Parts: sequence; structure tokens; C-alpha cells
Amino acid sequence: MGGLCTTKCSRYEYSPLRGDEIRFVRLQPGSFDDVIRFELVHHPLRTPEEQLEAGLSEQQQRKRIPRGWREFKTPEGRSFYECYSTRSEPESVTYNHPEGIEEDSTPHESAHSQPYEALSYTWGDTSYQQLAFVLNGDEDPKTVSIRRNLATALRHLRLKYEVRSLWVDAVCINQDDLDERAVQVKRIRYIYGLASRVVVWLGESSHGSSGALKTLEYLGRQTEITTDAWIFRAFDPPASEPSWIEKATELPYTAADWQAIEYLFERSWFSRLWVLQEVTANPNTTIQCGQDSIDWYFLRRAIIGLDERVGVPAELSYRLNGKVDIAFGSSGAFAIVHFVARQHLCQDPRDKLYGILGLVGPKLQDKIVPSYERTFEDLYKDVFLLHSEMTGRLDLLTQCFVNEELPSSPSWVPDWRAFPYAFRVPEPGYQASGASRAEFRELPGSRLEVIGILHDKVVFAPDSSEVDAKSLLEYIRALQPPGLHNESYVTGEPLLNAWFLTLALDLLRERFPKRFFPHYAHWEKTVLEILGKDSENKSLTKMANLTNTIRDTLTDMGYFRTAQGYIGFGPYAVEPDDHVCVVLGVPTPMVIRPSGNNTYQVIGWAYVHGLMDSEAL
Repeated sequence: MGGLCTTKCSRYEYSPLRGDEIRFVRLQPGSFDDVIRFELVHHPLRTPEEQLEAGLSEQQQRKRIPRGWREFKTPEGRSFYECYSTRSEPESVTYNHPEGIEEDSTPHESAHSQPYEALSYTWGDTSYQQLAFVLNGDEDPKTVSIRRNLATALRHLRLKYEVRSLWVDAVCINQDDLDERAVQVKRIRYIYGLASRVVVWLGESSHGSSGALKTLEYLGRQTEITTDAWIFRAFDPPASEPSWIEKATELPYTAADWQAIEYLFERSWFSRLWVLQEVTANPNTTIQCGQDSIDWYFLRRAIIGLDERVGVPAELSYRLNGKVDIAFGSSGAFAIVHFVARQHLCQDPRDKLYGILGLVGPKLQDKIVPSYERTFEDLYKDVFLLHSEMTGRLDLLTQCFVNEELPSSPSWVPDWRAFPYAFRVPEPGYQASGASRAEFRELPGSRLEVIGILHDKVVFAPDSSEVDAKSLLEYIRALQPPGLHNESYVTGEPLLNAWFLTLALDLLRERFPKRFFPHYAHWEKTVLEILGKDSENKSLTKMANLTNTIRDTLTDMGYFRTAQGYIGFGPYAVEPDDHVCVVLGVPTPMVIRPSGNNTYQVIGWAYVHGLMDSEAL
């Protein structure tokens, strides 16, 4: 094998990939400070064909589950079972099938003929690059430029005496070949899913990262989770801290512990878009920071353990927002996946869609053909129309907001590049248009014609731009409708009851029984204390203990009243004379603004009490 060149090395020239080939980095052994040397080899990536499993199929096993038992799936695909009748007993939850059927619980092994590990990392700063040497038999080495973060990762991952096979996107894809990029981008989930292991590189050890990983691993060992968002106390082995499953239990962490955890989640990997599908594609995933590592299995459970927990610092809680769905292994519904995705970063705005293809349903995935030669504006519009046609719904309208950066873009096309501070999407479960099918068509001039009911007009919308955490108490009191304690709402119910539900966007346990929202009685008591004559300190404490979701209602949305007396929270930009409408195929009312010639601008979705369950139809 060739040594290092004695004269100036020439730049490595990629040879085209053929058919289903991908490239591997065969990282050569060496000490930490040695120059980085590797081979780039081509090898076919063939997805495994479906095979008939010996024994009972999963569907047959489900039929064999005896009465009183229920099956759950972990995000890693492992089944466990709960017995209803003995739920209070330690033996009521088990990984063993109640009928004694043996299930495949062997660790994930790559089905690929050429074992490799896939690296998940951030590209990092472009200002510092160094040369790596590409070896090719007895020929002189060629060079490729790699960024600092990748160079550091390869030095930490390099073995001293053995070759290590890796897939690394920056090197294994010819980034200058747009056609190759487009083809490989659609295969990312397969590339990571078929790897023998995914290695997540967070960076070098610093700011207490070693202790933070140990703390999070211990927290992650206390619970078991399911793909449908159930949380169980760990049972095999049993939880060492059984009370930690309760969100009201404060964790015994010092200020230094919390700071180290915050520093860890501030690392750029946690805000990168591509990692969403990379880390969920393969159950055998390791998180590495310097020389320390833990399994993703424990980190994802730790993230869920911190979510909505009393005592978690506000900044950390904000950073974890959007990570919970990924930790549970959520995928499928495009609107939900993309709400999470738009909170993460990527360099190319087209990757806001291409970077999540592995997480959406297969039918939509097959219809989206990556191309880096089209504009992101056209891509976003085409995907909006494609999704709407395939689903018969216009749910994606709820992801629109007033965007001053794209004044010429249609207001009905979401700008998926951005995640404005004052923006949120509705929880699944509202039924303003029932189960109706959307009726729409695109008209010349990038207009969208829809069918719906123009229901009401906004007459009152106070300026909420100055609202911050310190003024929330004053703001919530100022929004009280006249006659709050003695008048009826337009639906006939007491106005006070409607006001309570509106403040919460009806995000209460009665409507969403699987979510960690408060029950109505608790919420009513809390609001009454806030609006009553309690001391300021007590009221502020109550405000501080409200869930993130309800606090966000007051800071991320704009309150309004309509001509008919409806009250609600809508987009931050809502103004008097805006219209409230219910569009077929949209789960919530929409706020729209007249723009002349019987056309309207989409302002955003709204919670309007009394219109959330098909009342307008």
C-alpha cells in the first residue's frame, strides 16, 4: 500500500457510483496524532428481502395474547406485556410472552454483507479544514479536505491496530455531484439502518460532559417507554429509583449537575436536522463524547424523563422541546415530523424536506424525488400540494404564518425553513371540520381555492408583543372578558368555563388522556387562584408551575374576540377585521386577512372555543 507522497499530493477524484453502490471509508489504524489515512471503496447496498419468519407471525402472536394482557412495543422494536389484573404487582409487566412464545431478542446485527458503522455528527465550521490521505494500492495517495469536527471524530474513532469501516456522509458522497447527492440522500435511512452500529459523535469532552453522560444514563435506566408514548417504571432490571417515574418528583441534581446537562444538550448535534432520521434508523446506536459513551437506548429515556418534569431548568426544558417525539421513535405523520424538523438546522433549505424522508410514510416518501437543481420555494409548494392530494386534507395550512422574508411566496405554502419564536402547531385531536375531505385546487397566480365557511370577524385583538414572563400575570388578568363571572358564552355554557378552556386551548387530560396535561379541576383551581386576590408571589409561583404548553399559549399566540362573541387564541399577527373561517380538511379554524378581489392571506390557525368540534358545519 502506498505511503505518504513526497511531493505535493493531487486531489482525490471520485469515480461514479454504479447501481446500488455506496462508498465506505476504511480508516487505517494509527495513533491519535498520526495523519488521517483511509481507503474509499465501493460496495453494493442491498436492502434485505422480506423473508418468512419461522414460527408464529407477529399478527398471530397478537391473537394469542390471553385476555387481561396487553402488548407494547419499545422504540427499538422489542415487545413487552402488561397484565391488567395485577397491575400493582411487580410481575404485572414483563418482556416474556404470556403464552411462553419465544421471541427474537438478539442484538441488532447488520444484514449487509460488508459490515460497517455509520457516523452521525455535525459538519461544523468551514473556516478550518485539514487534509486526509486517500490510499489506493501502490499508487501515490490523493487528498481530500475534511473539516475540524470530522478530523477530531476520526482520530477518536481510529483503532490502533485494525482497520475500521465507516460510512461518513461528507466523504462517502461526492458533494460536488448534485445528481449523486440526490440519489444518496433518499437512501440515508437505509444506510444508517443497515449499519452494524450507528456512532453519534458529540465532540470532545468538556464542561462536565463525562459526568452528564453518567447522570443521564442512570436516569434512563429508571423507565421503559413505548412507541405510543406510554412510560413504565423499569422492570427488568427493576428501577433503582421507582419514584422518578412521577413528573412531580424533583431529581436530586446539584446546580453543577444541571449545568453540565445543559452544556451537553447545547452541543450542535442536538440541533442538526439530519440526525433525526440517523439516530432513529438503528436500535444499535452509541452516543460518544470524547472517550465517554452511552447507549442511545438510555439517552432517549433520559430525555423523556426530563420532559415536563418539575424542577428542570427553563432553558434546558426549552432545548428538549422537539426531542421527545424523536426519543419515542415517532414517525409517519408528515405534519408532526416536520414540526419537529423545523426546529432543527441544516445548511440547504431543501434539506428541510429531504432530511426527513426516512421518517415520513412510504407513499409520500416514494413521491418526493430529491433534486438540488430546483428552488426551495417550488419544492415547498409542490410538497404541500402533493401531501394534500394524497391525504385529502389541508392540515399543512396550520403550519403557515405571516412571513415578511418571503413576501412574494403564497401565504398558503408553509415556509419550512423557519421556526419563529412566537409559533406553535395544534395538537392532534381538534376536529373543527370533522372528518371532512378537503376540496381545493390551485389557480393561476399561485392562488389556492378552498371550500369552507367564513364564520366570523375579529373585533378585538390586543397587542401582545410586549408580553414576557414577568408580565404574564398582568396580561392574563387584562384579557378577562367582560361579565366573566355572571354571563353565558355563545355556546350557552358559563363564560367562566369557556375562558378556562380557552386559556388552556383545551389541552387538558380530559381531551388528551395520554398526555401529561392537567385535569380540568386542577387547571380551574390554578386559574382561579391567579385571577383571585392571592398575593403576587403566590400567583407568580402558580404561573411558574404551569406546563410549558399552557405558558406558551400566552406568549406565542395572540388573544382575540369576534363579532359574535367567540373568544380564542390565534396567530401572533392577528388583527381586528381579520376573518375566522373553517375550511374543509383543516382540523382547526383559520385566521385569514382580506387582500382584495375576493382573495385572502393566510395568517395562521386558531383555537376558537365553540368551533373546535365541527360546530360550524
